[in-house]
Amino acid sequence: MNAEDIRANHYARLNDYRNTREYAEWYRSISGEPPAGERPSLLGQRWEIDEAIYDEFLNMMPPLHWRGGSFYCMEECFDDYHAKFSREGGQYFCEYARLPRPAGPALEL
Repeated sequence: MNAEDIRANHYARLNDYRNTREYAEWYRSISGEPPAGERPSLLGQRWEIDEAIYDEFLNMMPPLHWRGGSFYCMEECFDDYHAKFSREGGQYFCEYARLPRPAGPALEL
């Protein structure tokens, strides 16, 4: 795939979250009724991107939970689902993931 095809695939995948099981469940929880039909899970689907897309999203907003080449996009898609970007050697990936919750109790201010 060339860079243009990778970019087109990436944005199509990013915008396809509305056709997933998790989005339908969330939509129902806010009193909506999504269209009927089976939907694939949003989680566990990962696609390859290129370094330019990775860098673009890294520099778009401050990253969340930056760890060893992986980060979450600051802006959530819905609920606590975020786009997660990762670098593994010379390859780059994107997927949707739930934002990790802090292990300890919340701090009171």
